Amino acid sequence: MFQDLNFDNRWNHENESFGFLKEVSSKIDSQLVEVNYFTDKFVMPELDTLAVDSVHLFLDSAAENMLGLVSYIFPPSANNVKIFALNGNIELIDLSIKAGKDTTYTEYLRCLPGKYEVFGYIDQNNNGKWDGPSWELNFQGEQLISGQSFEVKANWESTMIILSKMKSKLLAALLLVSMHAAAQGSYISRLWNTKSYDKIIEFASKSETLSGRDNMIIGRAFMATIPSQPQQALIHYDLAVQKRMNSEDLYFFRSEALYELKRLDAALADLEKCLEFRKNHQKYLLFKAAIQYEKGDLNHAYETYYTISELYDKQTPFYMLAVISLEREKYYKAREWIDANMLRFESGKDFWRMTAEQQVDTEWRIWKDYEKAQKTQDALLSYFPDNASYLKNRLKLYRLQDMDSLGVWAENDLLRRYNENKLPLDYYKKGSIKVGEYFRDRGVVEDYLTFRPVLFENTKYARFYISETGNIIGKHWAGLLKHPQDSTKRIWDFHRGDARYIIPANDTSYLGFTDLFEAPDSLFFNYDDFFILQSDSNAVDSIEISSPEILQEAPLKLDTFRIEGIKIRQ
Repeated sequence: MFQDLNFDNRWNHENESFGFLKEVSSKIDSQLVEVNYFTDKFVMPELDTLAVDSVHLFLDSAAENMLGLVSYIFPPSANNVKIFALNGNIELIDLSIKAGKDTTYTEYLRCLPGKYEVFGYIDQNNNGKWDGPSWELNFQGEQLISGQSFEVKANWESTMIILSKMKSKLLAALLLVSMHAAAQGSYISRLWNTKSYDKIIEFASKSETLSGRDNMIIGRAFMATIPSQPQQALIHYDLAVQKRMNSEDLYFFRSEALYELKRLDAALADLEKCLEFRKNHQKYLLFKAAIQYEKGDLNHAYETYYTISELYDKQTPFYMLAVISLEREKYYKAREWIDANMLRFESGKDFWRMTAEQQVDTEWRIWKDYEKAQKTQDALLSYFPDNASYLKNRLKLYRLQDMDSLGVWAENDLLRRYNENKLPLDYYKKGSIKVGEYFRDRGVVEDYLTFRPVLFENTKYARFYISETGNIIGKHWAGLLKHPQDSTKRIWDFHRGDARYIIPANDTSYLGFTDLFEAPDSLFFNYDDFFILQSDSNAVDSIEISSPEILQEAPLKLDTFRIEGIKIRQ
């Protein structure tokens, strides 16, 4: 055997020496040397990068019941161990551990459901890479780990014992100990997998003797009951922390219990611990921002939501940035967020609908751009044509833009829906609906339409004057009556404060009602005087005249007289 340095498949005695081992001198017919050599090679698999990115987004946002939770147990090792779990070609989990004399337990990791293959190697020289076999160094290569697999199920917690196949009696003994410990703590986990919350809670009295993980599961069982019991859950979460269980899941679950107990500062502190485990993790940041917002800490909530919007393409942070900008009265910034979100969100979906409502309100109330508000309101009605609030807003926006004919049409549409029982029950209980709103220097004027005036003292329209503090400081209302002398005509029964007037109703719609406030006093009749005057009249109601009276022509009677003997007929 020789080293073919010239790559010509021939031995050149001048520069190609016998043998291949540094430690053994070689010559022709030298002694037989046994060389250990492994033909297997460690290769990292090639992953589908697009699929990997999608998996990461899914793991960050998916509900817990859609994923599996897996904890791993590794026996002690004198060397570092590089080990991985592979799910097809879309998810690779790095489970590498450092050399140590103790059994290693990992925290529960969220995993996609499916079958995982375990592979890796023992890093004997701790250089972080696999060193293959070498004839020259008489090195058989770093030992490979393979041949083990496990399955992850959705909404299940599992404990996997990873074997490194090192032939060590000490390893085997410790492995048996670790398997026995895992079996003891797995019963409560299995109860959790079957949602046997009541059975788990029965172990609460023995919590001092249980592991920290079992204490955590008992706490979760208290939170899973209906109604939840956050105070009891908190006791067991605290006990798990006292037992030095350092887990992001534990701190997150405890933050949920603290939030239910309205201990918001303590909940935020636990979320900060979670973020130490996984910086900028989406779920933790979203919960943190929500608590900050509930506390009224708008500045920090805005900063957290902005951070999320920079890291993740999620709808909630973008929507909340607009909400907080409005609450902070940063109207220009709010308008920017709202306009951008109208393009960002899918039309007709929830976040688009809520953003469109924001746009209608801000353009109407703040910017007074009624035309833009009207277009957005019409867009909302194109997806939600029976929403009573949107129908009311459409009517009021028509009125604000002096679109009288469309306003009358929209009002009649509401009346038709009322008569056909197509409005929500609350409108039938109240009996009226707001049809006009006008902002004045010192308050707001609101006009209401009564669906059934006969039930409300003949009130068809009512106008309320509301101060800046929200108090009602005045009310005018009007209803329609038949004219006492001509029932084909209508008159307005107009209440202006304590005074009551009658005026002919040339227009019985809302426009006729608003005209009452601009009519000169000379057109109004005192209510009592009007009816007294009409009672003294001899006029006949037009509907009581079936046909006009026809006068009969009387016959002429001829007179005769004489003039000087001549008879004359006239």
